[in-house]
Amino acid sequence: MTYPSIYKILKGPNRAELLCIMRSPLSLIPNIILFLLLIFLLLVANLYLPYYLQYIPFVSKFSLRWLGIIPLLVLLETARRYYNDLYVLGEVSIFRKTGRLSLNYSVPSVRYTDIRGIFVFQSFWGRVFGYGHVYVGTAAQGDAELSIEFVSAPYQLARLIENFREYNLNQKNE
Repeated sequence: MTYPSIYKILKGPNRAELLCIMRSPLSLIPNIILFLLLIFLLLVANLYLPYYLQYIPFVSKFSLRWLGIIPLLVLLETARRYYNDLYVLGEVSIFRKTGRLSLNYSVPSVRYTDIRGIFVFQSFWGRVFGYGHVYVGTAAQGDAELSIEFVSAPYQLARLIENFREYNLNQKNE
C-alpha cells in the first residue's frame, strides 16, 4: 500500500479526519491459518473419533459437532482484531481510536508539533508481508506516546507523519 502525498490529503473535505488507516489484512494471516487448521482438525475428528468414542460411557453421548464453536471463536477474534483499532491523521493531530469492539475504549492523541521522534519496527513476518508498527514519541513521556500497530508500509506512514509534522511547524512559524 502506498499512502497519498500530504498535499492530496490536505485537499480532503474533513480537516479533523484527513486519512483513516486500519490494520493490515496481511497481519491476520496467522489467525486465518489457525482457523483453517482448526476446521481441518474438526473434520478429521468428526470422521474418525466417533468410532473410538462409542466405548467410553459418558463421552459417547457428546456430539463432536459442538467443537465447531472453537473455529468460530477464532474467526470472531480475527474480525475483532481487524476492526478494533482505527488510526486517524488529522490536520493538527494524529489519534488512535482503540477498543471499538472491546470493553475499553480510548482515543489517545498527539499533536504533530509535539512529536519528537518517530520509530518504526517490523518483525520478520512483518517484513515478509509488508506490515509493521510506527511509534510516535513526544517529550512528555519516555516511551512512545502513540503506537500505530500492524499497518501496511510503516516506513511510508512514518514519512507521511514527518511531513505532517513539518507542515504544522511551518504553519506555526508563519
